[in-house]
This record gives sequence, C-alpha cells and structure tokens, in this order.
Amino acid sequence: MPAKAGNVTYTRPLCATLRVKEEITVLKDQKYIILLIGLFALFFQNCENKSMYNNQEESIYENNSLIESTDNQFNKSINSTRLVDYQLSEERIYWDAIIPDSSNYDCSILIKQNYLEYWYHGQCVLLFFINNHEDKIELLWSYKVDCLIDLPFLSNEKTINSYPIPFSPFASYVLIESDKIEVTYYYEKWIKEINEVTGDTIFPKHFYLRKSIYE
Repeated sequence: MPAKAGNVTYTRPLCATLRVKEEITVLKDQKYIILLIGLFALFFQNCENKSMYNNQEESIYENNSLIESTDNQFNKSINSTRLVDYQLSEERIYWDAIIPDSSNYDCSILIKQNYLEYWYHGQCVLLFFINNHEDKIELLWSYKVDCLIDLPFLSNEKTINSYPIPFSPFASYVLIESDKIEVTYYYEKWIKEINEVTGDTIFPKHFYLRKSIYE
C-alpha cells in the first residue's frame, strides 16, 4: 500500500515485499527443522536409555545367577565330619559364634593347616599358632595382632588371674557335628573373667559353620 508523507506518496518496491515474505518463510522452515531435530534427538536418547537399562538388568540377573551358583558349589564342599577337610579347603571357611546383640565384638574363626584366625570384627584379627592332632586341633597362646582397636584384656597380666602362659596350649577345637565345633579351654577361670570384664562372649563354647561365603 502506498505510504504518504505530506504531499508526497511513496510506494514500496514489489521486489522488496517479496524478499521479506521469503525471509519470513525461511525462518518458519528453520523453526520446523530445529523442532524436528529436537524430537529425533529425544527419541534416540530414550531408545539408548532403554537399551542401557535392559543391559543393566541383564547384568544384574547374570550376577545373581553367579552368586547362586557359587553358593551352591560352596555348600556342596562343606559337608564333612573331619575338621582337617575344612583346614585344607581352598575356600576361606568361617565359623561364627552366637553372641548377644549388645556385643561390641564379632566372634568368628577361620582354621587353616598351620594357624587359626580369630576375628573380633572386620578390622581386627588375631593369628594363633596351632598343633594338629588326629581328632582335634590345639590353639597355642602365641599370636600376631592385626587390629585397628586396642584389646587390653588380652595383655593385661596384672589385673586378670591365671593368665595364659605364652606358647602354652590354650584351647582345643573338636568338630562334633558337620557344622558345629566345640571348644575346651584350658584356662577356664581366666576365660570366665575375660567374658565378664568385656561383657561379651569373647571366647565362646561353640562355633557354627557359616553357610554362605557372602554372609
């Protein structure tokens, strides 16, 4: 439409009008293209995430199957009536004591051919020398400590009566059932006092076979 300024009338060239229309059309087309690219990107991202989730889910199922398979193999290898079979096993086979819920310590053992590991918790273990006999093992009062906490009741000779003599036999371990060990302590008075002082069953009468390596 002609534009007026005073008495003079100005007319916009036709080519300029067409150019403006073309630019508007191009801008609209670019917006549609950008929108389509965004939609495609979102679609492919969802597909990729779904594939990743499925892979993770399959991996979880595979791991669970592996754990179940390992557990079954482990359980098959621990049905013996001889303690030496557990000592010579390539697996790390643990025996746990039944302790009070209020206990500050765990109480587990692992018996190998020449030594016994006495675990008070995951960061505290004592390694004892042992003597092997035909029907039992004997623990000697000679140990190496690998522990992040102090265990003063094990070395305080002045405050506790009948303290074990270094390198002397301290206790015997006998397998009375395929999953149960009975312990006989040679320093009963000292054991009783230790358990009373600590408020825990540090030296229990029985240990029970841990059924799974994942417990």
